[in-house]
Amino acid sequence: ITWGGDATDNGDGTGTIPDTTDADGNGEWSLTLSYEVAGDEVVPDFSGGGVSGSIDAGITWHAINSLSSFVVEASPTDLTAGQASTITITARDSYQNPIPNYAPTNDIVVTYGGSAPASDVTFSGSNVTDNGDKTATIPSTVVFDSEGKFTLQVTSTYAEANVNINVTEGGTSADTVTDVTWNPGGLDHYTATASDYGPTAGGSVTITLVARDVYGNAIPNANPSGAITCTASGADDGTRITWGGDATDNGDGTGTIPDTTDADG
Repeated sequence: ITWGGDATDNGDGTGTIPDTTDADGNGEWSLTLSYEVAGDEVVPDFSGGGVSGSIDAGITWHAINSLSSFVVEASPTDLTAGQASTITITARDSYQNPIPNYAPTNDIVVTYGGSAPASDVTFSGSNVTDNGDKTATIPSTVVFDSEGKFTLQVTSTYAEANVNINVTEGGTSADTVTDVTWNPGGLDHYTATASDYGPTAGGSVTITLVARDVYGNAIPNANPSGAITCTASGADDGTRITWGGDATDNGDGTGTIPDTTDADG
């Protein structure tokens, strides 16, 4: 709040008309009052000289219908791969007030800022077009709600942390972004690769076994509910197979990863 005119602003929401400032010939003082917050009903009150008074009606400031920035929020922000987060975009004026029923001048572009492949990311919602490249378009024909908000959903099947969701319209971008994390789901299958697919007889190869969820995301520190059995099909003499590393060799061509041995990070 800022007072002016015949009133001196005190910097704390109050103003003072000095006792050296007399009313004019009509018994009036001329004051100005500015307020940066939209939606509040402000009722100026006055006291001095042993008497008091109040304005005849409250004053309500409205948002400037001119976009200055967007606020971007997500809920939830900590998900499992394949789940959707709801993204809420709020249009604000230069005083950070929401702009009720905001009508964009240009199409709004929403961008998924993570490293997921485009095929793993989906945007959805009313009046939302998924562009297939980790972006979505909200057309300029939409109207935000009475609180200056618009919502859409984003889903990712790719596990990664701290994904920024960015919003831009023309030359205006969000002054806040939101971090969303998608975590791997439960154990669905294993994949394995070998360090050498043509070693010399008697030589050893390193096999990397990876625990993965249904979308193929690696599961850090995976802890299966039981031991993992390792076999080597195709060997003419299984007794001449030797397992090592995280696997205990069973002497019969098989190995066992104990259920006490978790996968690494």
